[in-house]
Amino acid sequence: QNHSAAVFTSLNDAVQWAETHQPDLAILDSREEIAAVSALKTLKTLNPRMNIFMTTTDSPASDHVQALRTLGAEVFFSRPIAIDELEKRVVTICSQTKRR
Repeated sequence: QNHSAAVFTSLNDAVQWAETHQPDLAILDSREEIAAVSALKTLKTLNPRMNIFMTTTDSPASDHVQALRTLGAEVFFSRPIAIDELEKRVVTICSQTKRR
């Protein structure tokens, strides 16, 4: 789909990478609540226009999801993620980002 990706198993590694690169999109796992909140805040500080997708097992109405949404996460996927849905969302976001 003409997108490049960097994959990390550590939120800290992802944030460090984002400090020297300018990703349009980050997909974060909210499994580690405190680390996910910290990573989200840092990424939004580095680039307020960055799109943030989160994976979660929480319901969309949960306090955790609402807090992440308030901090700037835009799209939430329930685990396990349907790969076709993820691809569609990435294409949509990336095409919108190119028009900015």
